[in-house]
Amino acid sequence: MSLPGRGAQRAQVMGREVMVELLAKDRCSLEGLIAIDEPLRRLGIHIAYTVAWQREEIDPRSVEEALSREIERLMDEIKAKYTLEKLREDPVVRAYRDFYWRIGIDPTKTRPSSEALVRRILRGRFPRINPVVDAGNIASARTMVPIGLYDARYYSPPRGWRPAQRI
Repeated sequence: MSLPGRGAQRAQVMGREVMVELLAKDRCSLEGLIAIDEPLRRLGIHIAYTVAWQREEIDPRSVEEALSREIERLMDEIKAKYTLEKLREDPVVRAYRDFYWRIGIDPTKTRPSSEALVRRILRGRFPRINPVVDAGNIASARTMVPIGLYDARYYSPPRGWRPAQRI
């Protein structure tokens, strides 16, 4: 089932077809949830975001089994694609490292979270937190893009992003 424009659509999640409802402009807008201050915009900072929620109960055992299989697959893919030395040459890793240098952070001391995660995987470890965070970490390791997840129950928009002030 697919509705015109935004609305409910079928999607595959962990091998299971589910209905995903995108926010419709007339019901709720993502606009205004996050504001980026101009100094950060000039640095080229962009934030992509969405809102997701669970509409039906999911069996925790099946989620755990599916996540475990996906994490095993991910770890095999990462180990086949990278070494610790080769990881630095990845164009996405390189772009994040260059950005860190531009904003005054040494990426050899404070690594972008996606790079740090892949380095852990190359050492044979994947940090298991909970199913939602684990899914975000899988996506982050595959794309090499840092991903943050926030519980909407504790979030009141708009959330602002601005440069930190030095003390």
